[in-house]
Amino acid sequence: MQKFKLSKGDHQIRKIETLAISIFLIVSCAALISWRITLNIIRDSDKKNFDHATEHFEIYVNNLIADYGNTLYGMRGLYAASKSVEHAEWKNYVQSLDRKKLPGAIGFGVIRQLKTK
Repeated sequence: MQKFKLSKGDHQIRKIETLAISIFLIVSCAALISWRITLNIIRDSDKKNFDHATEHFEIYVNNLIADYGNTLYGMRGLYAASKSVEHAEWKNYVQSLDRKKLPGAIGFGVIRQLKTK
């Protein structure tokens, strides 16, 4: 079996190559770890933003439902406070509503119960 002897210059080149590969691997691992940490930070931030937005939307929808409910209770109160609600009274009541609080409401009407013969 033949043994190869490395000259002093070849030995120095091997050391430099090993050092270069080691540095490359260390920097690559550091970059991979940094990328993973950054990805986790971004995901956490996105989740917090999503949770915050859904919480605000939930509050908005609950308030909207409450506004519609309060409007309907007010209409019921109008009828409870009067023996008969005339068309002009109903019209005045509906015009007094804050329509900005009731987006999507096209109108409010009354259906009178008809007596059967």
